[in-house]
Amino acid sequence: MTFEINWGIVGLGSIATKWAKELLTPNEERPTDIKHNLLAVSSSSNDKGEKFVNSLKEDTKTEDLNTQVYTDYEEFLNNSQIDIVYIASPNTAHYKQALAALKANKNVLVEKTACMTAEQAEVLYKLAKEKNLYIVEGVWTRFFPTTLDIIKLVKDDKILGGLKRVSADLSHDFPFNPADRIFDPKAGGGALMDSLIYSLTWSFALLEGKPLADSIVSTVTKLKQEGFENIDETTVISLVFPDQNAVGVASGSLSIESPNEVLIEGENGYIRVLDRTSKPTIYTVKLKEQQNKTVLKSVNGTGLFYEIDSVGYDLKNKKITSDIYPFDQTIEILKIFDKVRKDHDITFPEKLLQI
Repeated sequence: MTFEINWGIVGLGSIATKWAKELLTPNEERPTDIKHNLLAVSSSSNDKGEKFVNSLKEDTKTEDLNTQVYTDYEEFLNNSQIDIVYIASPNTAHYKQALAALKANKNVLVEKTACMTAEQAEVLYKLAKEKNLYIVEGVWTRFFPTTLDIIKLVKDDKILGGLKRVSADLSHDFPFNPADRIFDPKAGGGALMDSLIYSLTWSFALLEGKPLADSIVSTVTKLKQEGFENIDETTVISLVFPDQNAVGVASGSLSIESPNEVLIEGENGYIRVLDRTSKPTIYTVKLKEQQNKTVLKSVNGTGLFYEIDSVGYDLKNKKITSDIYPFDQTIEILKIFDKVRKDHDITFPEKLLQI
């Protein structure tokens, strides 16, 4: 029997465009016992909403797509047929939109970075549990087959023996543009809030338990452009996971075009992700006294459907968060971000941090 899910989307930018296309595009990797419907979108204008839906019809060749466009978010949430809301708006809007969705008895998939503070995320998770609703952060990396393969090799098969260090970097050279949200403190800009979620998620995926709070050390450089000195340009975080006596290292930058690799080191060797920290498809295993083994897992489309279908099964199984990426980890990562911001005087407008 097919399990149907009625989605609504708020925030119709570039990521929502890619995500919605994957939602409605079948391929041989996708399950046949779950059906995703895009029931409604919430947009800042009717024209923008209609263009989004019409482009989606054309891109997915779904002429019978009957997606309703709303320009009032409250009215959108009052649609009783919507099962879950995908929040793809800017980071600074996530908390209020997710809170409103949960209050309206909607399940929530909120794009990364889920909230501006850990406290905001804690409020959301508490409410979701009270209402028996589902919530997860959309860090698509966690749902890729390559990521899940590596987790199995490390945690279940224990091919590396005891882990010693997990290092990950996601950096890109963004030309400075004062109009770009990534450089705007009012939009929660900076490397920390944009890139480090992908780097740090590898440590949380592979290392057991929580990091020691007093082990968290960070190094930050800030932009030199006048008026933007509060934006972190390059950030490095290291932390100790005492359950394994292992170190996690995460880094990201707005001014470096790096290899963007992940390195997982253990007693018996290492695993290296060779392509992209956020979208892993190829990795090498090197064990002591053995030849390198390289594994490639091709991806249909962008790969966002792995996240989408995982959420679908979670809803079918009536979960309140993902087993693959539980919302507890979202909160723990945001606690680290809070500390980094405090330690380096990275400030955002107070209204963005309120609950």
